[in-house]
Amino acid sequence: MAMLIENIITENERKTLCEYLATEDERSDVRPDVTSKHPRWDIDKWPQDIVERGMEKIFPKGYEISEILFWDTKIGLKPHTDNVSKTGTIGKTVLLLLDMEPTAHTLFFDNYSYEPTPYGQFFTRQKYSPYQYKLPNKEGNLIVVEDLRDLLIQCKENLQSVADFHVDENFVQLIEETIKKRQRPRSDKGPWTNGTAPRSNDYSMLTNHNESIEFPKDIHQEYLYDVPYEDLQGLTLDSVIEWKLGGAIVFNREMLHASSSCHSRKKFINIFAHSL
Repeated sequence: MAMLIENIITENERKTLCEYLATEDERSDVRPDVTSKHPRWDIDKWPQDIVERGMEKIFPKGYEISEILFWDTKIGLKPHTDNVSKTGTIGKTVLLLLDMEPTAHTLFFDNYSYEPTPYGQFFTRQKYSPYQYKLPNKEGNLIVVEDLRDLLIQCKENLQSVADFHVDENFVQLIEETIKKRQRPRSDKGPWTNGTAPRSNDYSMLTNHNESIEFPKDIHQEYLYDVPYEDLQGLTLDSVIEWKLGGAIVFNREMLHASSSCHSRKKFINIFAHSL
């Protein structure tokens, strides 16, 4: 079960965490659609005390931190599980809610994957390529580029044919750097440092999956219109949780969930933890 706990951090604490996220340093990974920041618990200098106080409210009997990641994102993560583990024990996900424009939700499904993985798992029936990507066009709106490598060649060899983007040296460099990040293999440094998250079309890995179940079309149209409808077939909706700033959403990492399509931008902290 997923639950929202309100008033985990104060307004001033929320602003402090947003300021830390906005300050680029060696722990930042800045991309066109997402900026992330991966401070190390009890190692790096960051507002850890704020998160500690919040976690004590969520887990009054104690907790252990596995990983922590700050997100500033213009996109929404499609159906996935957070069943990340290198020890065989999975635990909880805590989403600490920092900001949103104009609104945001997390949708939870009554479908679970109990097999621990090094990186979690996305579920889709679509053909996937790490080089498909969303870039801001001339109006600043994110549009899908089917293959960044093709766009790079087009910018270098047939610039006049590029209609959607302002192409200059910085734009070309942005594409080149994004391609490098998307083609990196996973490493033991952690699931957020390299490459892209694994995709699977094997829905049999999920409990309660039943192909005869038709996912509610009204829920798809209201909350998940960026997700291909066929990716939701056979899944069962558990709940829709609307974000409350300064609050936290807590759930088991095995639980399938997805971001709603309703935000233009949102900021949050993703914490993997174990309760004691």
